Amino acid sequence: MPFRERLHHSVKQFYVRDDMSHTTAGKKTITKCKRKMQKRFVTDSLQDLHRKFLSEFPHMKISYALFCRMRPFWVLLPNLKSRETCLCKLHNNFQFLAEKLLNLHLLQSASLQRIADSCVCDSRIKSCMYGVCEMCKDRSLLFPPNCFNQRVAYHQWVVGTEEKTLRNGTTVSVQLTKKEIIESTVKQLIDKFNELLKKFKKHLFNIRHQFEQYRYAKANLCFNECIIHVDFAENFSCKYSSEIQSVHFGSSHRQATLHNGVFFVMKEQSLFDTCFCTISDCKKHEPIAIWLYMDPILKLIRQRNPQIDTGAFL
Repeated sequence: MPFRERLHHSVKQFYVRDDMSHTTAGKKTITKCKRKMQKRFVTDSLQDLHRKFLSEFPHMKISYALFCRMRPFWVLLPNLKSRETCLCKLHNNFQFLAEKLLNLHLLQSASLQRIADSCVCDSRIKSCMYGVCEMCKDRSLLFPPNCFNQRVAYHQWVVGTEEKTLRNGTTVSVQLTKKEIIESTVKQLIDKFNELLKKFKKHLFNIRHQFEQYRYAKANLCFNECIIHVDFAENFSCKYSSEIQSVHFGSSHRQATLHNGVFFVMKEQSLFDTCFCTISDCKKHEPIAIWLYMDPILKLIRQRNPQIDTGAFL
């Protein structure tokens, strides 16, 4: 295969990896040249993706402009319509701190992965990212002390409790997650940043390792094996095609649980994926309910692929 074709194939596979882009929920597709594909949105800036590609494929030299042009048409840049609703609390709170330090000109970049990688010997080594390496366990970012007493404000996601009064007059305590403005000195901000940096390095290593093992499992799947990736879409609201006004403002809408996922099998030297979704009015998610949701799926897998005797849940 010519070098340009190998390069284009490597760039395409890099863009569609689950750790570089994520699929959209629902049937949101895009069509080009009569080819319909499910939309995906990149999880990082194109500059950082280009840097990651060069670090993973050092033998493939590619400019940033060519890397952007080779982006598949169904891999898009996120916008307001594609807002994230399943963000990681640690990721997002750490990002708020990094952006505030960048605005104060105390950081060169707000890229979390670049910050974490700069504080360790090797980001691929567990001991470094877990803070037990003798060479880099005490390494942290240094900041000038001349602005430590300055007052700043930044956002954070915090979990708290709130008292609510029900219709019958009783008061209950509920747990709420809010996005609040935190005020502190720059020194307190830096201390919190360094504290979260230690947790984030472990968190980032675990994410990278999980995606790496996920790709390895899919690439080395045997004919008698099946990978099942499942997730919950909780409290899906059911609506009538036409309804009276009191249904809309009252509590008349029923709710259901959608248990969706995808399973991968190997056929004729190729990996095949099949999406599935089960619906139930039961909103329980304990192990018994999960096995009841998966029972028809497991039977379907064995019916279509009698040779499969081993399955792995993700």
